[in-house]
Amino acid sequence: MKFDLDEQEATSQITRIFCSMSSPEPEAGRRALDANVLGQDHRSLDRYLAGAPHLKYQRLTQAYDRMVEGALKATGKPPSSLSVCELGAGLGLSAAPWLERRIPLTAVDPSRVMLENFQHTAAAAALKIVVSDAETFLSQTHERYDILCCVSMLHHIPDYLTMLEAAQRVIRPGGCLITFQDPLQYNRMARGVHRVDRFFYFLWRSRQGELRKGLRTRWRRLRGRYDPAETADFEEYHVVRSGVDSQSIVDLLRPRFEQVIETRYWSNQSLMGQVVGDRLGLKNTFAILATGAH
Repeated sequence: MKFDLDEQEATSQITRIFCSMSSPEPEAGRRALDANVLGQDHRSLDRYLAGAPHLKYQRLTQAYDRMVEGALKATGKPPSSLSVCELGAGLGLSAAPWLERRIPLTAVDPSRVMLENFQHTAAAAALKIVVSDAETFLSQTHERYDILCCVSMLHHIPDYLTMLEAAQRVIRPGGCLITFQDPLQYNRMARGVHRVDRFFYFLWRSRQGELRKGLRTRWRRLRGRYDPAETADFEEYHVVRSGVDSQSIVDLLRPRFEQVIETRYWSNQSLMGQVVGDRLGLKNTFAILATGAH
């Protein structure tokens, strides 16, 4: 499967968008959003899956399924009566636990191309798609949900704490929030773990093509430079701020939920890296399950 926008056109559009912006800091959210939409729309399914450990490794897909089970149990409601919303749903590849249980799902994503592909492949499911960025959706919707989930999504959002604060408004009392597959803030990892993660990532990346472009990007980042005309710098926004502060998320959620559990685990694009990290018990990624919304 190939999406509608080719890479050259995507890069050209991103460059035009970024060059028209005069104030970089206030526009970080828009830059990240535009980079993600244009970057994902032109990516093939195989390439998308290759860079998504939580979708290709059974250990991680099972971990997410356990979180789903935990959220379902915490609501105390039968699955048929629940309503679930996934922010940043994309192609719906992480939505299988909901679809398999025939739970009505609202899928929100700024990419129309990806959502329409999702809708096509899940035609028989109780699926509603909403083309919108998360912040706009959360500020405008009047719907309420039993479970809200963000899978491999927070690290794309520059101001994820503000987004999560808004997200709590759309969760029904007794409801749940799930976040899954976001990189830990680098200084919160055990010593040397980030280096191991980057070693295996670069080993994997060297076999994905466009090696010269990747080396140029890495060289810029080592010098502390982030280019607004480079898709990669804003598509994966966590590289700009060295990961995601999971402790701040937990602190934000605790007053608003009965229980907030953070789970840290290992995730790497390289199969060899995944095996090594699992055996050594390394942790570079986190998930959060918050239950019993007030």
